[in-house]
Amino acid sequence: MIVCVARTKTWKAHCRQMIEVLNQQGEVPALVTSYYKKLAPFIYSQGPFGIWGQIKRVLFYFVGLFKVIPRGPFGITELEAWAHKTTALACENIMLGFRAAGYDSCPMEGFDEVRVKQLLDLPSDARVTMVIAAGRRKKGGVYGPRVRFPREQFIFKI
Repeated sequence: MIVCVARTKTWKAHCRQMIEVLNQQGEVPALVTSYYKKLAPFIYSQGPFGIWGQIKRVLFYFVGLFKVIPRGPFGITELEAWAHKTTALACENIMLGFRAAGYDSCPMEGFDEVRVKQLLDLPSDARVTMVIAAGRRKKGGVYGPRVRFPREQFIFKI
């Protein structure tokens, strides 16, 4: 079982860490340094009580009338959604890696997040995105063959 956790208070440390790692690898393009030193802090900072996020919402609305601009996260809830989406993308790569190594995995929701956080002694900003079970596939499946719905039900060509 792998518990995948989204965090909303680690982005500052991760920005600094990325700059350090990239600098160790050699010359870093100015655009990349600018992203981690300027754009990311501007985008992800919410300010006390989320006030800065609401100011950005208004600012980005008006700027967005005239040019394409990334919008959000504007507020703590949107920052949590961003963290969950980023973590879910990492989960997808974990599951693909398991499959490439000959294992199967199953992402799970519907668990008791409070108890999982207590059990793992996670910090207050940690949100459990999903729990992934992984292992060798049982012949014939757990309780029957794999179920697949029609592809056309989910994939649309425009």
